[in-house]
Amino acid sequence: VFVSRTWDVISNLIAGKLISSTSTRFGRMRPWILGSGLLLVPVYFFCWFVPPDLSDEWKMVYYLVLCSAFMFLQTINNVAYRTLVMYMTDDEDVRNKATLIRGIAELVAVVLGIAVHGQIVAAFDTVPKKACKPANSTTNTTNRIDPEALDDVKYGYLISASAICGMSLLATLLVSFGVKERRYIKSESE
Repeated sequence: VFVSRTWDVISNLIAGKLISSTSTRFGRMRPWILGSGLLLVPVYFFCWFVPPDLSDEWKMVYYLVLCSAFMFLQTINNVAYRTLVMYMTDDEDVRNKATLIRGIAELVAVVLGIAVHGQIVAAFDTVPKKACKPANSTTNTTNRIDPEALDDVKYGYLISASAICGMSLLATLLVSFGVKERRYIKSESE
């Protein structure tokens, strides 16, 4: 947990510095939302993919790198996404409404993502139906899990990850191209 929180702090510092030093014709936030969102899609998908020919040690390295990349990209995306409202308008009421809409949209997206994930994985989950077959030994009364049933579940998780990736890509494109960011913001001293 300590390592995770430490990486989160480092990611926040790096993300804040990168975003605050950005100034493009597309704005400050939208390039980071689009870039991190596009990179998050394959990273998220591969978090659900188990490389078949890697040793357990290399699988650990694989997932450590993926999870670190996912956390870093998610931090960049969240910092830019949550700060975007400040770059949309000077009107505090409009900002408050935009923040409310963003919060409701996030809640709906999370609930939808959980529902989609659960339904897809459940459709591929054949483990209760065919998982416990008697072992080949007649004296052994233990059961083993059928590898074919586990392959079905793995496939279900990959399909679910693909669906969530599609939803994330759509949300990233909607925010990146559907929200207008002001080019110039008055500073407090002006």
